[in-house]
Amino acid sequence: MPLKDMRKNLLSYRVEIVEDSFGESEVLAEILGESLGDGGRVLLVADSNVVTHTEGLGSKIGRYMNDHGFPLAGKAVVIPGGEKVKHDSMSAAMSILDAAVQRRIGANDCILALGGGVLFDLAGWAAAQLGALKVVRMPTTPAAMTGAAFAEDACIDRCGRKDVIRLKAPPAAVVIDVAFVQTVMDGVWRAGTGETACLALIDKTVCKVFCEAAPHYAARDYGAFASMVSAVVDYRRKKSVDPMVEELSALLEEQSDFRLPHGYAVPLALMIEGGVLVEKGAVKEETLIAVRDALDTCGSLGGLYHSQHILRRREVLFGNSSDAELYNRTVDALVEYARGRGAH
Repeated sequence: MPLKDMRKNLLSYRVEIVEDSFGESEVLAEILGESLGDGGRVLLVADSNVVTHTEGLGSKIGRYMNDHGFPLAGKAVVIPGGEKVKHDSMSAAMSILDAAVQRRIGANDCILALGGGVLFDLAGWAAAQLGALKVVRMPTTPAAMTGAAFAEDACIDRCGRKDVIRLKAPPAAVVIDVAFVQTVMDGVWRAGTGETACLALIDKTVCKVFCEAAPHYAARDYGAFASMVSAVVDYRRKKSVDPMVEELSALLEEQSDFRLPHGYAVPLALMIEGGVLVEKGAVKEETLIAVRDALDTCGSLGGLYHSQHILRRREVLFGNSSDAELYNRTVDALVEYARGRGAH
């Protein structure tokens, strides 16, 4: 998006959807040029899954940076993927912070974060410790491309609680290259539509794109997913996003001892919160059903089919809510739906 159009963007930073981000595309070079000061360097922080499953990635990044005159600040900091690295041990976050300190990363430099939502939290947390260093996010999972890439905070888990340590850490820019999702595992792929579904529940345009793309997404049609990403980015540029499921999805993860992946917790929380909104008349039932069916088609409701024991903990999940009765009825209906669908 040209700089002259930034005033039309509700987001305070550039968001670009590109192809071949470390190849022929000049978009990343433009963004790095805007983010770096005189003599600025790039500290690369990457998810180990991306590094392992993207053939020749390191060499490709090295060539791109060299060709465009952006010096790398030493070797990449490679972090294991998955929520567990955000738990009580701070070793992953500290490894990024240590690298930034040792390599004297400062105001003229930037961090290029390549990975999923967990990596963005860790990199953002480290950047916030050193005076809000600039972080350019390059999401590599479906969920990150439609959700985590736009998070305003960097969050760390502590004492069995998810995201209880929060620091303001918005991105300097977001560069989305859909080609990266070709390397994600099937489970990560199936769990990747929850953030899109959240917007589909409240926006007709996103809902139409999501429901039409769902069967193709299930077959790992990357073009179909690209249409979802485009719809989500368009929406985020024009309207603010209310994190309607953040609290409940975090609680579901905690109650599973973090065995329930975030990508499955979000759709499950959405179906619960959506059911309550239908009961209150804030959402049409046919919209919720359409979104539910699209999620099921994509394979994103694994949390419903495999974690019903968590839903039995009604007092823990909903006991403090004035709408506890509505939540209980919604969960009963979801469990009944799962039974009707049979084993998944």
